[in-house]
Amino acid sequence: MQPTNWLNFLSPQSVVVGLLSSVAVIVPGYLTLLLHKPQLIIDLDAPKIMMICSGVTLPMLFTQLRLSAREASSRGLPAGARVMWTALARTWFVLVAALSISYFSGVGFEKHVVITAALHALVLRAGLGSRSGASTP
Repeated sequence: MQPTNWLNFLSPQSVVVGLLSSVAVIVPGYLTLLLHKPQLIIDLDAPKIMMICSGVTLPMLFTQLRLSAREASSRGLPAGARVMWTALARTWFVLVAALSISYFSGVGFEKHVVITAALHALVLRAGLGSRSGASTP
């Protein structure tokens, strides 16, 4: 069986975006588990932890990707790395802000989810508002 040498076809940009996407998805979910459910980190093996961490953050990243792609297409820009960077930045902002608020205020997991959802809604609203505001002269 011949190796396909698929690594030769990867550009440095795709590697960086892939690594940052993984970090953006796994690290905030891991920090959320570490803050609110540390026993899961002790009890579960690495693949299960990575799946749970991804499940915590992927829906938010996908929503931000759709919003960023919609904004880029409304401005006539190609959907590329800028869309991904914008979505990653928004996702990180929401998750780090929610984790900070939860940590410093000492709230439980249920309230943390509410805080995260509220911040996510605010960021979505701000993104949608800037898009609709940009279309008016």
